[in-house]
Amino acid sequence: MKHTVKLLGIIALVAVIVFSMAACDNDPEPKTFTVSLDKVDSRSFTVTLEGGSWTDSSLFYILEYSLLSDVGNYTQQNTNSYNFKISNRTSSVVTYSLNDDRSNLKGTIELKSQLDFLVWKDHIEGIVKGDKVVRMSGKGSITF
Repeated sequence: MKHTVKLLGIIALVAVIVFSMAACDNDPEPKTFTVSLDKVDSRSFTVTLEGGSWTDSSLFYILEYSLLSDVGNYTQQNTNSYNFKISNRTSSVVTYSLNDDRSNLKGTIELKSQLDFLVWKDHIEGIVKGDKVVRMSGKGSITF
């Protein structure tokens, strides 16, 4: 009888521990990171991240753009990032400016519609699987 009481006590203790561990929610709530574009002036724009910090300063892989600019005596379609330089960078804002040899910028820059691939990359500090990256409503594109 003495051993049975001990055994029941141990079983009860193990059950309490197991149920206590099962009740704990160790998974953090998914975070949402918001990305937006803002026009600074006729030659520059910013890419802003709300809710986190960029770990990568070259963010052209999240942009789609259809631009024209004058280079010397001819007009060139800007289809690559070499037409811009990073003119300022903080942990959450990267400012891009048109290179000095370019002028008369015209067209549109837009954030890609799907930014979920950033969850799988190491471009946002602290981002984990399950988090979301979205475009800020009304700030997904700019026109020059």
